[in-house]
Amino acid sequence: MNAVAAAPSVPPVLADAVILIAFFIFIVIYGNRGFYGCLAPLIVTVLSAGGAMLLSGLLAGRVAEQLYPWVQEQVASRMDLSAIRNLNLRDITSQMSRLMPESAASLLRKLDIDLYPFVEQAFNAASPEDTARHIAEDALGAMMLPITRYLVRIALFFIFFLMFKLLLTLAKDIMGLAFEVRGLSFLNTLGGAVIGAAWCAVWLYVVCWIVDLAFPEFFAGLRSGSRILSLVLRT
Repeated sequence: MNAVAAAPSVPPVLADAVILIAFFIFIVIYGNRGFYGCLAPLIVTVLSAGGAMLLSGLLAGRVAEQLYPWVQEQVASRMDLSAIRNLNLRDITSQMSRLMPESAASLLRKLDIDLYPFVEQAFNAASPEDTARHIAEDALGAMMLPITRYLVRIALFFIFFLMFKLLLTLAKDIMGLAFEVRGLSFLNTLGGAVIGAAWCAVWLYVVCWIVDLAFPEFFAGLRSGSRILSLVLRT
């Protein structure tokens, strides 16, 4: 049985009625929210994310430098690097991988960070007197710095985002009082209704695209019989 035969039969008049009801619902909901109520939260979110991204990028390096020794100490305390004694590049890397806490190893996998280049760099920079443990400690320290910066930037982003979100939301609510004036209130409702109609049109297009993809012949018949679809979806 093909896709067209399996598709349900929908009278074009019923399809037009469903579309009109959908537009009515969207217009009412977004009209009640108002133009300002529809756009202001989006603007607040965008500005909050942009400000948080900017400040976290500027401050992450400085904060990470302050936290880096503590983070390195916490990870090193959970790894018995004294057990590494073989002065072989691959052996040091392998033993460090086995000794590393699961949480740190999981983070390395998620960040796609390879331990080997850090061990290789420490190995090549080591003096003849350096032990395998010393090389492992240098490699661990070099590896933990970019990880610390990454984690600090994520934490700072969320902190600044919440701060900006709170402050801008308060400002938005205060500015929203201006739209309670009778003339502006009508325009605000009208603008919200227009946004609702636009969103409904977007969702209508998405649904039609999916139905056309799944049941092309069925949709072609429905479209030809529906006045709204034939008017809107002109190609």
